[in-house]
Amino acid sequence: DRDFAVELARSLAKVLGRQQIRPRYTSDGRYVVSVASQTLYELLKKPEDLEDKKFVEHPEECTAAFIRGFADSEGRVDKHDYIYSSATTVEIPAYLKELLRRLGIGSTGPHSKRQPKTF
Repeated sequence: DRDFAVELARSLAKVLGRQQIRPRYTSDGRYVVSVASQTLYELLKKPEDLEDKKFVEHPEECTAAFIRGFADSEGRVDKHDYIYSSATTVEIPAYLKELLRRLGIGSTGPHSKRQPKTF
């Protein structure tokens, strides 16, 4: 959505020390934020490795912002006000659970919805 794209662009500009980055609206109704950065590429190319945790875990405000960004992009709230998130590997939700614990927030999971493969 627009708010997410605007906040992403603002955050990227701040972190990368760039001038304002503007999201663009595409003809198919999406917002796109484009930026070229080797540092950002290295950080995001293998997020399940989480090798650069120092960017996320210090200071506490960065931890909270990381969790918020993940929830904004990968989260949802059901009709009972339960919060869910999705990821391709179990490591990211497990890491998020640990970050939430450090902030004094309890959570359950991660729970996989994937059915085991049968051969």
